[in-house]
Amino acid sequence: WSVVVVLGVLPALALGVVGVARYAILAFPLPIAAADLLSERPRWVQVVTLAGSAAVLMVFARLVVTKSWVP
Repeated sequence: WSVVVVLGVLPALALGVVGVARYAILAFPLPIAAADLLSERPRWVQVVTLAGSAAVLMVFARLVVTKSWVP
């Protein structure tokens, strides 16, 4: 986690780029935590989770393109 903070957040804070630090804080820890949790689960749970995630992403992309839906 220290490496994630140093590489993701510290440069944005040092350069004063508004929004990049917030993006780095929101974008990096969640996938890392999910991968860490899934690495300890059986293989079928990993496959089902990845397939479900891909399906939800495709549904979201379709809503954005066809309905101009942006959360």
